[in-house]
Amino acid sequence: MIASDGLNSRIRTRYESTYQPDIDTRRCRFVWLGTKKTFDAFTFAFEQTEHGWFQAHAYKFNDDTSTFIVETPERSGRPMAWTA
Repeated sequence: MIASDGLNSRIRTRYESTYQPDIDTRRCRFVWLGTKKTFDAFTFAFEQTEHGWFQAHAYKFNDDTSTFIVETPERSGRPMAWTA
């Protein structure tokens, strides 16, 4: 059985002594998206912009779509703005 109920997992908390989770909290922002562009292989890209470094990892989800995650470190004292 797989249970996925997020960062504040009630299941993980309930069975903490059994699962013995090791949580490492980081200060990054990310967005998880989908596209009709299909990637033939797992793709991991890095791009430096005027707003800092961005990284993306993308992979094929099914025959017609792919999923990709874009991530960037949170800037100290200044929230990141996502633009398309």
